[in-house]
Amino acid sequence: MDTAPAPDTATSVLAHARELRAAADRAEAQILVLACQWADLHPAVAGGETAFEDDLLPSVAWDAPAEFALAVGMSHDAGTRLIHHALHLRHRLPTIWARTMRAGTPGGLQVWRARRIAEFTIGQSPAVTTMLDLQLAPLAHTIGPVTTTRLIDEAVLRCHPDEHEQARLAALDTRHVTIRPAERERTGMGYLDADADLVDLLALDTTLSTIANLLAAHGCAESLDVRRSLALGVLADPQYAADLLNNQADAKPRRQVVLYLHLSDTAITGARSGAVGRLENGGHQPVPAEQIRAWCSRTDTHLRVQPVIDLNRHTHVQAYEVPDRLKEHITLRDQHCVFPRCTRPARRCDHDHITAHGDGGTTCDGNLAPLCRRHHRMKTHRRWRYTALQPGVYHWTSPHGDPYLVDHTGTHDLSRPPGPSSRRCRASPEEGAA
Repeated sequence: MDTAPAPDTATSVLAHARELRAAADRAEAQILVLACQWADLHPAVAGGETAFEDDLLPSVAWDAPAEFALAVGMSHDAGTRLIHHALHLRHRLPTIWARTMRAGTPGGLQVWRARRIAEFTIGQSPAVTTMLDLQLAPLAHTIGPVTTTRLIDEAVLRCHPDEHEQARLAALDTRHVTIRPAERERTGMGYLDADADLVDLLALDTTLSTIANLLAAHGCAESLDVRRSLALGVLADPQYAADLLNNQADAKPRRQVVLYLHLSDTAITGARSGAVGRLENGGHQPVPAEQIRAWCSRTDTHLRVQPVIDLNRHTHVQAYEVPDRLKEHITLRDQHCVFPRCTRPARRCDHDHITAHGDGGTTCDGNLAPLCRRHHRMKTHRRWRYTALQPGVYHWTSPHGDPYLVDHTGTHDLSRPPGPSSRRCRASPEEGAA
């Protein structure tokens, strides 16, 4: 029966929330300590490969972070960053480390704030980090990335003006353009992120506006912002962009875009309502059939239909080499590297014989799985072992005996008590690849 809340209910809730937040902060700080202890227990051999390049920190064996990462519910890459940050804080930012060890108490610093400072200061010289450690420690609980970056730049300029110029030149090697699909909206949109020379970006900005105005002159009624986004697509077709900029009357798209889409033919033609496909080279994100039909109707999209592969059909060959049809089978079934918590796309992975071919393992769908190059090495040269319980379901054992189950729903730590069962919607049997 519902009862009227006590007068202090809201106050009690807030007080309890603060207690839990403080306890969580203390636990996160202890995980940092354990990350350092794990690193101390797993030094790299002299001259051997290390988990990360940092000459100012104790070396860590290249494969060591994986097992610790899984123990704390992280991917291999995330665990490597955690250990790197922890060692950097302990050895190079001792004042900030001391505040972090008091997390959850007055004057303590939350781990996420300390790790953000570590990320910004990794790679800086001892003189710079010493200055920043003292300068940032009293401010660390209030400042954000912009202030942190400004203080780092000031410290570098004060300590190493010549080296700052070298760093500026070295930063040119970090220029990049990264494109990724929208992760939650599922609208067929995507994001573009770029680090480039400011002069180049300003020139691009001008060109986008120029093309946007030309599109308007050719009848496009969208807003300026939308036309600028369309201009990016025009630049992806150099001949079309040149024709448009040169006021060619017959300017038209000539590019080809390759999309790996998985959807039934009836969904594409519109005979099936509410159908959902999957864009493989867009992070396997679901895409509504209406969006796929819109893509296919564009004049700059060329559709090629692939035959449907029956993933329930056993495929076997006598040779060691994996034929293309079997590679496609494994790629479509597993979609990514099957090492625990790894998400590298299967199309960029090795096709591993779970039981080695030399030990009698066959080249078939039941004995093959995609492993990225790093985790393939760990399976081959370290004490990571796995078996296929059934197609697409794998049981892994870490060097210290911790068991993990990897299936289409993700990674399950079998050393922990089972939680609520999780289910994932799967494509209906009639859906194929287009």
